[in-house]
Parts: sequence; structure tokens; C-alpha cells
Amino acid sequence: MNRLSFYDCSGQDGKDNKKAFSRLPSPLRLVIEQTQTKIQQIVEQYNPGRKIQPTSGFRSPVTNARHAGEVDSLHLFGFARDFRIFSDEPMPFNVPDFMVCLKSKGCWHVAYKRGI
Repeated sequence: MNRLSFYDCSGQDGKDNKKAFSRLPSPLRLVIEQTQTKIQQIVEQYNPGRKIQPTSGFRSPVTNARHAGEVDSLHLFGFARDFRIFSDEPMPFNVPDFMVCLKSKGCWHVAYKRGI
């Protein structure tokens, strides 16, 4: 997984997110990279054989507002990742109990549960 895939994948979103990400302290960038990698690995592990295409990870406040994201979205902290919904696989991803998978604005939103 290359570094660019930790944020939204293309267009202005990628530019905004890359800039915001580069401004974060190095230890925080490392935590976000590891968290995004772990979310991806969990989705792949719990859903063998399914098509998995991430579309969003860490988001800058500008990008989050552009997508009408929640003010306290876990994307702002790198603790959520969105995946494309394929028409031939309409069911949510299986995830462990400490995570959630919700349909949100045309994607599967996978995140750590709050408060654990």
C-alpha cells in the first residue's frame, strides 16, 4: 500500500489531503499510516475473495467539508476508511466486533467503534 492511498484517491481531494498529511508531525503520520494499513488488512482478512477497493482514508478538514462529512469524522484522524460498493457484491463487509461497517454516501464506511 503506497502512501498516497492513505487519503482520497484522486482529484482535488488528493491534493488537499496530501498537503494536510505532510503538515502533521511525523509520529502522527506514522500512526495514521499504520491504522489505515490495519483497517485494510482486517477488511481483506474478514472478506476473502471479495473485491476491495479503498476510496478514502485520512481526510483534511477541507476535503471532509467538501464531502459533507461529520464535524468529528474519524476520517479527520485517520481512523476510518471507505471502500467502493460493487453492484454484484451489495452486502456490507464483515468486520470484527470492535469495528463498524456502514453504508454511507455510496460507499462502505469502515471504522473503529468509538469509545472502546
